[in-house]
Amino acid sequence: GTPDDTVNRLNAEIGKILKDPGFIDVIDKSGGEVLGGSAPDFAALMRRGHRSLTEVLRLSGTEKVN
Repeated sequence: GTPDDTVNRLNAEIGKILKDPGFIDVIDKSGGEVLGGSAPDFAALMRRGHRSLTEVLRLSGTEKVN
């Protein structure tokens, strides 16, 4: 429900941070991976993560969380 102009501005600013060598170094050293992309890319990543977590919860016998 976030307005498109807000999403686009946040995506642009976060994109700048993700290109910063200092930031990349911190993420690399902590075992992470810097991923960039568009707002729709991020939304798709979140949907996949939600599906994966839902499956983990289902297999563990924990009630599904929406």
